[in-house]
Amino acid sequence: MILDTPLYGRFTREGRKFLVAAPDEYLLLIKGSWVTGLVLVAIGILSTLFDLGIGGMYWFYVGSAVAAAGALASYSLDFAEFDLRERVYRRRQGSIIGRRIVRGSLNDLQVLTFSAGKGQGLAMGQQIARLTLYWKNPQEPPLMVFNQPVAYQIANTFQPSNSESYTQPMLSKPKSVRDFASVQMFGKQIAQSFQINYSPGNPF
Repeated sequence: MILDTPLYGRFTREGRKFLVAAPDEYLLLIKGSWVTGLVLVAIGILSTLFDLGIGGMYWFYVGSAVAAAGALASYSLDFAEFDLRERVYRRRQGSIIGRRIVRGSLNDLQVLTFSAGKGQGLAMGQQIARLTLYWKNPQEPPLMVFNQPVAYQIANTFQPSNSESYTQPMLSKPKSVRDFASVQMFGKQIAQSFQINYSPGNPF
């Protein structure tokens, strides 16, 4: 990923697809940058054309910079979408020069692993739970589908066996150390949906 933006996996389309992308809040921020930038550009142009005396080209340049930042953020985002019904996927990855869309079959996937470790940056000192997806081809970079401090847990993601519906992972305050078990259960659900092996590990 060009910019270090966390990706989060969630089931969509009533469990028919699995999406790994930036949080909705981050996507909304990017859209807000686009809209704000374009509005400021329009203000700058109108101010210059009609001599409104409200900054003129200053707002044009500021708006252009804000819109460009939104464009770079949007271009930098990695994502992966897995169609569980058709058993195919598409994934955007690569450097800023070699950005590309990769397509393939779910049969190319090998294993989903669970791991736990200490966080960095804002999560410094916290225990982090991770779910990482690996391909059979070692040239394909692994994809982290879950990366959260254990100060949170997944709720309402694992459904009874007689239910075909899935809900998006919801984060809630923990009640016990079983937060690790919740993440492992989510990983098992993903692996079963992809029909691949799952390595649950042991965080305790």
